Amino acid sequence: MTSFKWCKTLYSKQPFPDNYVDESFLEQLRMNVNVREHEYGQMVRSMAAVAQQISTTLIFHSLFEGTRDNHISVALLGYIDAILPTFAFIIFRAYFQFPPDLSDVIGNSILFVSTLSILSPVLGTLTQTYADDTIRALGILFGLIHLLSHNYTYIDSGIGSSLSGTISMNAAMFTAVLQASRLQSNVHVFAFLLLAIELFALLPILQRQIKVRT
Repeated sequence: MTSFKWCKTLYSKQPFPDNYVDESFLEQLRMNVNVREHEYGQMVRSMAAVAQQISTTLIFHSLFEGTRDNHISVALLGYIDAILPTFAFIIFRAYFQFPPDLSDVIGNSILFVSTLSILSPVLGTLTQTYADDTIRALGILFGLIHLLSHNYTYIDSGIGSSLSGTISMNAAMFTAVLQASRLQSNVHVFAFLLLAIELFALLPILQRQIKVRT
């Protein structure tokens, strides 16, 4: 028996008992060949994009509840709308290699704000006939759709033209329009929708630039 070399074949007749296990039986075994090791720090940084988006969504809904219940004034919403882009512009000018031109920023901002102010009375009445319970249910539903379909790889890769990113953006803006119909005036609608655009459309761009340069 010892002079016969054992072979790993199923139907060949060999002078070994059925329960015989040769020393070479596991020579070709390969374990965890395609396993990719992850560093804890990298995983935490990758999860930061998810945590930031969840926090942004919750803050936005909290601001809506506060505005609807008159705990947050339209003036405070206006201050927030002004502070966020100003803060972003300062970061671009101070830390990035390609600071935006001030005149272009002011011109585009005036054009955008003027267009939104004209559309606010219409946007505020699109879903005004919906019941409050329907607005709340749809707001929660499309908020979840926004979070589930958000393009979380954009901050790391810079790839933003994806179907999931488009669905996420549309879900967020539809939620904002739904909620805006429950606010007190057109000024509230304007300030609230402007905040939604800043948080869900412009903030990811700023996060991407910070991620690239830090």
